[in-house]
Amino acid sequence: MQCPSSESKRQMPHNKQQGTHKHQRLWCLWFALCYFALARNCFGASYETGFPTIARLSQDLLRALEKEQRNGLVMPPILLENVRTPYLQPGEQIEGKTNHQAVFISAATIDVLNYVAHANAIDRVDPGFLKKAINSLATANGEELAALYQPTHHKAWSFNTMNQQASHFNQMAGCLVAIDMAHHYLGHYKKYAKQLGSGKNLTPLYSVITPQDWREAVLRGSRHALDCALAPEGLIVFYDALSRMPTRPAWSLHFMPPAAEVMILRLELQRVEARFFDGRTTSGDNMIWTW
Repeated sequence: MQCPSSESKRQMPHNKQQGTHKHQRLWCLWFALCYFALARNCFGASYETGFPTIARLSQDLLRALEKEQRNGLVMPPILLENVRTPYLQPGEQIEGKTNHQAVFISAATIDVLNYVAHANAIDRVDPGFLKKAINSLATANGEELAALYQPTHHKAWSFNTMNQQASHFNQMAGCLVAIDMAHHYLGHYKKYAKQLGSGKNLTPLYSVITPQDWREAVLRGSRHALDCALAPEGLIVFYDALSRMPTRPAWSLHFMPPAAEVMILRLELQRVEARFFDGRTTSGDNMIWTW
């Protein structure tokens, strides 16, 4: 929004120019108030990326699936407003006599993704911040995310930093949702459903899934995400952050198994991306997993 220019005033009919200067001052005052309000929101740790972002990405992901893969899947993910801890898991949504395949996500998960994406971006202008942020996140029980270590660098909320934050958030969220979609169309959720229980005390899928099934879903989901211009870089950043925690909090089980080998996974995800962009990549598919 801009203040009315002298050019715009010249284009006004003569009978509408009365009070122009007064209106111009009001428009400028309104602009200033809007600007400072937005600045306070930004420096108050408000992000443009949130559930609406995930909803949009998930719809793109659903459309990118083959018809047989998206059969029964409903998107966007179901937001669990009453779950206070980070939570992300495939499940079923019952409507009448029909069971739909769905993905469930909590608001705290969105907070964690925003925080890690921002911390990684800040680390580029304030080296060492990511390590402090990860240590802070490791001590959080999931319900006290507001008390996490906060940035103080003057470029922490700059345009470039926030652009990087948004990019990695999209990649993290998109890939994680794509992986949970893969758990559905690969049959993993159905395979482990009886072990997950029901009601409020659901068992995390990644506490019972085999390494092979998790790896398969990660690689298939990451390849699927690339079809929607979502590179695995952000997912690697998120997995790396979890793996670098001194002690992982209980909620981390909703994102990766406790003994996952992130170094090997990083190489495999990079290979998936290389093959997507370069058909000349000829390295083998199999890598050795020890967990």
